[in-house]
Amino acid sequence: MPRPIRIEYPNAFYHVMNRGRGRQNIFHSQNYFVSFLNCLSEANKKFDIVIHAYCLMSNHYHLIIETPQGNLSRAMRHINGVYTQRYNRLRKTDGPLFRGRFKSILIDENSYLLNLNRYIHRNPIKLVEQLDSYRWSSYPSYLGLHSDLKCLNKTKSLAMITNDNLRIYRDYVESDNDDSSLNELYIKNNFPSIMGDKFFKKRIYDTISFLEKENSSEVKHYFNEHISSDKIIDAAAEIFNVTKASITNRQISRSKNNFPRKLAMHLCQTEARNKLIEINEIFNLKNVGSVSRILYLVRKEIENDRFCKELDRIREVLYVI
Repeated sequence: MPRPIRIEYPNAFYHVMNRGRGRQNIFHSQNYFVSFLNCLSEANKKFDIVIHAYCLMSNHYHLIIETPQGNLSRAMRHINGVYTQRYNRLRKTDGPLFRGRFKSILIDENSYLLNLNRYIHRNPIKLVEQLDSYRWSSYPSYLGLHSDLKCLNKTKSLAMITNDNLRIYRDYVESDNDDSSLNELYIKNNFPSIMGDKFFKKRIYDTISFLEKENSSEVKHYFNEHISSDKIIDAAAEIFNVTKASITNRQISRSKNNFPRKLAMHLCQTEARNKLIEINEIFNLKNVGSVSRILYLVRKEIENDRFCKELDRIREVLYVI
């Protein structure tokens, strides 16, 4: 199935998460943590995103990000892409680092910003005796102890609970009275796509429905940057040093080993959001059933970690960092 469309618009708030492939560690020492925070600072300057909270654990991270320019996908491609490059240099390795594209939950900041702030800052609670001693979280900065991310914005969250009274904020975060309704949303990775009251959700769903119905050019202001099938085919041809015709034309004798063609078909579905019938036409197949079968086999290979390096190479061309 095609991946869900990201809901993006100016001044939106998101809870963003990602973890290492196979739950492997993505942070090994101070150098790695600092390198990731540097990526956040760069994204703040380059894409005008606002970081409201963060917590970096050994094999995953949590962020609360605001996007004044409605450009979450572009900012996160920079953060994850550049960090992966720096991680590989530090680790003297190569290949993909994260399990896939990041997860993001669009949130109604008026209803959930403060609760998520608390949830994120409580992540290391089983690792340390005192939450404020965990350095790789924005919690110590909120308490005025030290700051590893100069661009962190604490104003909006603190204004929701206290008038410059940090003791009240500390009590709120460190209290054992968990918000069970929020915690239940995260059990077994059961992440919602939108968190907010019914009025907030209705406004978002109505906007999506309108834009999809009208096929409006305003979609660019709400959804992630569109990648065309032509751009994907060009990138695959460039990476594998083959002709575009060898990718788009059906060649029975090479079909089993034509990786550029298979990966381009997969990316047309996941990145360009082409329908099966469109992919059938683009790649000159006999019928839609053939498309479905090929895409299924490619997904199985990706699940088994085959093709991942090749996919990342194509994405580096598609999404120039």
